[in-house]
Amino acid sequence: MLTALGAPRRGLGRTAAAENGVLVGLGTAVGVGLGAAIVHLVVPLVVLTPAARRPVPEVLVDLPTVGTLLMAAAIAAVPLLSAVIGGRRDRTARGTADRLRLLEEM
Repeated sequence: MLTALGAPRRGLGRTAAAENGVLVGLGTAVGVGLGAAIVHLVVPLVVLTPAARRPVPEVLVDLPTVGTLLMAAAIAAVPLLSAVIGGRRDRTARGTADRLRLLEEM
């Protein structure tokens, strides 16, 4: 619809890719934060000795920062790449009227 109103295609592609990038970044940051919090809260509660008692000394949770961030970046790369590729996809074969009709049918 924005193309029919005169918005340039390159600008729309960049805007869509930037919007998806922000959403992926926020989702990744919230996911890593919640995951780290859950690991630090739950692991000490579920680790028991063979006698089903809490271990002495207490469990030390070591979450590797670099490994966690690399894993989060690798997982976030897939939706980021799809956002960039989706933003660059060329739709010159269809006219503006055809695109608007397609949107009305949805």
